[in-house]
Amino acid sequence: MKLSTKAVRAGEQPEAITGAVTTPIFQTATYALDQVGVLKGKGLWPDGFDYSRVSHPTKAVLENKLCQLEGGKRCLAFSSGMAAITALMHTLKARDHIIFSEDVYGGIHRLLKQVLNKFGLESDFIDTNNLELVQNTIRENTKMLFVETPTNPLLIVYDIRALAKLAA
Repeated sequence: MKLSTKAVRAGEQPEAITGAVTTPIFQTATYALDQVGVLKGKGLWPDGFDYSRVSHPTKAVLENKLCQLEGGKRCLAFSSGMAAITALMHTLKARDHIIFSEDVYGGIHRLLKQVLNKFGLESDFIDTNNLELVQNTIRENTKMLFVETPTNPLLIVYDIRALAKLAA
């Protein structure tokens, strides 16, 4: 499939009731089950759908489409960037170290300094365009190198390939 075709068709399946070929916007919070513990919608979300806060068909199609466009194995969509960042930070544990580019969204600073530091996460905010500084800041307990590019608010662009090599 060409990129333009993937952008329009990837992840789309005809809707079961109406046959619509474009995924409708599902405006529901809960889903009927045939029996307790048996979810409908297998194939889009790993286990089907039961509550929209977890997933719903519209979101699942978006995730599938983005995954195919990016050539990934799995994609997760969030309602906001901070929701995604918060979920990512919760994959870490006490005494894990994170290196952040110094020009990240201010909400990230607040999340780390006012919330997550209480759980023992260690962090450094540095100039991640200085690859020598990045290399020297990496510790044995460094679990994540977090950069936004372009950054917010200064629109600094980082060399993601070079940073990925250092982080590997």
